[in-house]
Amino acid sequence: MPRPVAFRPEMRDTVVTALLNGSTYRAACEAAGIPWSTWKDWSKAHREGGHPDPDVDALVSAAREAYGRATNELSASVRTAAADDWRAAAWQLEHRQGDPKARHDERRARWEAEI
Repeated sequence: MPRPVAFRPEMRDTVVTALLNGSTYRAACEAAGIPWSTWKDWSKAHREGGHPDPDVDALVSAAREAYGRATNELSASVRTAAADDWRAAAWQLEHRQGDPKARHDERRARWEAEI
């Protein structure tokens, strides 16, 4: 289990910039030197009323906002591409219905259980 990490101000810029550029939470945390388990703990505390450290709470809040903005921008790009290519529209429709990998994993688990 990794050692707990103390918040450093440069973490905020690294995480937010990475998320705005389309990164996943896990990759953004890795770039900032935040272990994934630490991020999950910080996020859980934020959801449950706020982290005791206001800087960490502000980081999680800013990260959620940045992730949402990037997702909206990526969706707009796909929508623009969908005007010229039906595959982009099909991809966007499929991904709006939930996580396709989760659906695939669920079908595979059922198939393996039948064997």
